[in-house]
Amino acid sequence: MHTYCNNTCLFFERTTGDIRCSNGGRSLINRLFVFRGVGEEDIKLRNVRFQGYLSAMRELGNISGFR
Repeated sequence: MHTYCNNTCLFFERTTGDIRCSNGGRSLINRLFVFRGVGEEDIKLRNVRFQGYLSAMRELGNISGFR
């Protein structure tokens, strides 16, 4: 009998605010993106943070019909 430990590791980069994960945890990352939110500047520039926020909202089912 084999026992596997599937730990999810989150990596935060303090200066850029980048968040990465290993071993799954996509739902948790999506929730963190939504919790962190976006600012007016992110929306205006449609930058990586804004795109990640939209993607997370879609994957969590908060934006229906979004492509």
